[in-house]
Amino acid sequence: MLLVVVAGVLSVTTSSGQTAQEKRGLDAISVGVLKAQEDFLASHWMEGRYSTEKGAILASDYIASMLGVYGVLPAGDGGTYFQSFGLVRYSHPANEEMSISNSGKVLLPTPNVDYYIKTKRVQNSFRIDADAVFAGYGLYLPKYGIDCFGKIDVRNKVLIVKDFGSDIFKMEAFKDRKLDPKEKQAILDNAALEAKRRGAVAIVYYSNGSELTNSIPYIGKARSVAEDNLALPSDSTSTQVIAFALSSVYLRDAMKDYGVDIDRVGDKELLGAVSTSIRFKMRGDVTGEVCKVRNVVGMIQGEDTTQTIVVGAHYDHYGLWGTTLYPGADDNASGTVGVLTMAKAFKESGIKPKVNVVFGFWTCEEKGLWGSTYYCRNPFKPMRSTKLYVNYDMIGRSSAKDTLSREATYFYYEKKPMIDSITKQTNDELGGLLSLRARPTLGGPASRSDHGPFSVRGVPFMGWMTAFHDDYHQPTDTPDKIDYKKLQKVVQLGFINILRFGVNSF
Repeated sequence: MLLVVVAGVLSVTTSSGQTAQEKRGLDAISVGVLKAQEDFLASHWMEGRYSTEKGAILASDYIASMLGVYGVLPAGDGGTYFQSFGLVRYSHPANEEMSISNSGKVLLPTPNVDYYIKTKRVQNSFRIDADAVFAGYGLYLPKYGIDCFGKIDVRNKVLIVKDFGSDIFKMEAFKDRKLDPKEKQAILDNAALEAKRRGAVAIVYYSNGSELTNSIPYIGKARSVAEDNLALPSDSTSTQVIAFALSSVYLRDAMKDYGVDIDRVGDKELLGAVSTSIRFKMRGDVTGEVCKVRNVVGMIQGEDTTQTIVVGAHYDHYGLWGTTLYPGADDNASGTVGVLTMAKAFKESGIKPKVNVVFGFWTCEEKGLWGSTYYCRNPFKPMRSTKLYVNYDMIGRSSAKDTLSREATYFYYEKKPMIDSITKQTNDELGGLLSLRARPTLGGPASRSDHGPFSVRGVPFMGWMTAFHDDYHQPTDTPDKIDYKKLQKVVQLGFINILRFGVNSF
């Protein structure tokens, strides 16, 4: 089967006018090469490549050694391939205290019994001492005729709001509207966003005791990837409004002093904001373990050394938790292998690209895009000279209906349509190697893969993915399910695309 595929590509490229060097590069991207690397990176020896664990160190050593074999220049720290930095693993705050005073009466709720911290990642110790403002659901949604604040100033106040979930969509304001998932999420997030926008120092969500008990999070050493809190030390959330969940028992009598029956806040009675003399004092001490992690970065120098294209993929995954291994074959050994094999194609083709090509293998994408964020803050070549970033994330699978291994999706920066047109031209040049679906986007800070940090710094971008599947973030994401014909085609198109991008201005 391999010989048939390669022969087909050679036939296409010959008739489409690739140079002899480009043909050698395409031939270097073989199913055998891709599979050998994939099997190793997604093997049990790599232990799921969790950023802070030895599997990621082994994987990064392997990637660096292969870049050396392919003649790619080191682009890391001190003439190495490694860009090393620290992530902080944040534990649950210690020495927690809360007191609530009103009219000379002081209540002392018990941490993680009567109240708990709702904020998932608390990166800084906190000391809060402020009066409270009650604001119903804490919503400001003029589109729906909802304003729980009125003219009350909540700056430097603790905001008290009723806790809510999807039940809020039963309210009169929403019931006749057909809300899509994005609109629903915006409503669910609105109270926290308004608290921050209006300058509150904390937000306290109240609910009855049984609801609170059922929601108290596990506190202790992380038992899964979801419980492990990692972040760059400089990514302080001191401006984030810390959120607490509190049993309504501790507010019911106090709020009656201000004419508010907190149990009646509901569909018909949102209640506008009410200033109070209820004073909250909260404290918690946060310490963090510094974990050493590293990106792997190499470069092929271009004819024009003042411009750079960065091609990247994250090599980390979910790791090994107890006896449960997350191999991460598609997410994202496939993208890692793809970028590595493009480097091999350059080596074997003998082509010197028109501009610098930096190959970046990012760590800790799964926990917040931290590797690519670090690179963007500490680039090998200045960000102002980076003309494009190309991301590969989950490029190894096909849907059941894609029996010809041809379907692939890419997104691109919608303000640079040339990215789209060049990609389609390259695909045509290769004889329609793939059946492409293109999606324009603006990127931005909410991006869910490593193009995000580049996009917020004004770098045009594109990214590839072939198929979503039920094995996403599951132990069943294994190498035997990779469609190597598909992977080969995506990488071949990517190799020629880099060459075409290099000679064009965006």
